[in-house]
Amino acid sequence: MSHPLESEAPASPRIADERCGSGRESQERRAAVRVVCEIPVTACAMAQTDTLTRWAIVRDASKHGVGLLAPREYAVGTVLLIWREWRNPEHSIIATVVHSRREPSGWFHGCRRIDGM
Repeated sequence: MSHPLESEAPASPRIADERCGSGRESQERRAAVRVVCEIPVTACAMAQTDTLTRWAIVRDASKHGVGLLAPREYAVGTVLLIWREWRNPEHSIIATVVHSRREPSGWFHGCRRIDGM
């Protein structure tokens, strides 16, 4: 049974090679297949100083991490609880923020899963 925040991926994912600006495609080099998605979730920093929950959107997911769009910036190293159903552990993951960047619609966070998958 797969995790509710994960979905099946094509056998050989391809991404546009943006480094050259050539529009050529190159093989994905990540350790796990990343699936592009748009899953509405709720996120909460697990630190005692920030217990507010906020909407967020999982924009991509793999066995090892998620790309999370949120209305605020979470600092690198912040541990997040991300869930689809209110505090249901079967539909949640725990991840730590490894990078973030400002986007027009909010803050995009690259997060590494630390919940044992």
